[in-house]
Amino acid sequence: MKKVFLTIGIIILSYFVYSQASQQVDTIYLKLDDARSSIKDITGWQNKGNGTWLKAKNKIPFIMTQDNAEQASKGVFSKKEAKKIEKKLKASREDKKLGKDNLQEMSISDMIINNQPYQVLMLKRIVGKYEFPLIKESFSSYESLDYYVFKSEKIEQIFPNQLVFNKPYVVDLETFISGTISYYKSKDVKGIITRQIQMGLYKHSLRSYSTNNLLFALYPIMKDGVKYMRFNLIESYNKYYVTRGYHEESNLIKIFNNQYYEAEFDVFHDFIGSSNASVSYSGEEPTTYEGYYRLGMRQYQYGDYYSAVASFDKALRLNPNTNDFMIYSQRGNAKHQLGDYFGAIEDFNHAIDIQPSSDTYELWLRNYYNRGISKFALGDTRDACVDWKKAFDYNVKGSEKLINKYCQ
Repeated sequence: MKKVFLTIGIIILSYFVYSQASQQVDTIYLKLDDARSSIKDITGWQNKGNGTWLKAKNKIPFIMTQDNAEQASKGVFSKKEAKKIEKKLKASREDKKLGKDNLQEMSISDMIINNQPYQVLMLKRIVGKYEFPLIKESFSSYESLDYYVFKSEKIEQIFPNQLVFNKPYVVDLETFISGTISYYKSKDVKGIITRQIQMGLYKHSLRSYSTNNLLFALYPIMKDGVKYMRFNLIESYNKYYVTRGYHEESNLIKIFNNQYYEAEFDVFHDFIGSSNASVSYSGEEPTTYEGYYRLGMRQYQYGDYYSAVASFDKALRLNPNTNDFMIYSQRGNAKHQLGDYFGAIEDFNHAIDIQPSSDTYELWLRNYYNRGISKFALGDTRDACVDWKKAFDYNVKGSEKLINKYCQ
């Protein structure tokens, strides 16, 4: 199992109750946790069609066939033709080395969306492309990550209470949002996923969003007293009339007739079993900055603003020189909810003073918007309008509506 470094991304979709008597910040936070578990030790199997199987580490191998290279070396072709064939075959071989599919690592992270627990399954692969795809020449490869967001209750179905060995079954993850990140090692994966989920939430509200779904086909095997888990990952549309055929008993075994991945049963069970998210934030007291930060986020989400402020305070005592503006943004919102508008403004000031990265710049701009809300709650409409106009200059959503209503 592998723990990956925690980077916390948030999304603030704010709307407000506009009245002189009450100005409340209502925020929805998205936070992708560090991976709870991961698995790398995977074997891919491919049916050779003659009753035997070919295996490879972390990929479904191609069945390699004789090519024209031997003929070229024996003088069947001219030197010019042979050189051209060899160049093309080299690119083709590099492509086939990646396998029909490959899976370098799978990991699972937790995320809270609308106060409900979700899981994010990440699949890391090496994929490739031809510079000249029509003639399949000049092949290069790169790292790619696919992710699928689904409700945590689905993860429990992967290992049902009454598991039957040597009998396949399928779990439809009913993916909420999915996407692909190319060259993921050079990018802020958590920030990208968080922003794409933000956009997905907006599109879901308009009923105009469709996403790729993922089916988990599973086949627990007991052979000579040794247990394995075979599995296939099937991408499909998120529609029952498309996926129902995979659930039919007569079709289940066919999913594994030609190819599949395989892992040791206990290793796979630990990978899935340690990924259960909990909506509760009770338990042992954190000991790190990240732990208190995460605790404060959960407490805020459940409306426990006093405790959230206390947790953010403890996090900052452990790391007073943090360059993460978001913890001040979070604490500022919690203080605003408690009516501590002066304290909220102080936190927003501190957040604004911290230089954001390019990946978090849009979130950082929301501090002007929210600081204006706290100023307005104190009756300082003039300064509130200054902040809202600055937010409007940077296209912060909702700022124009506030300006039109209060700043004329």
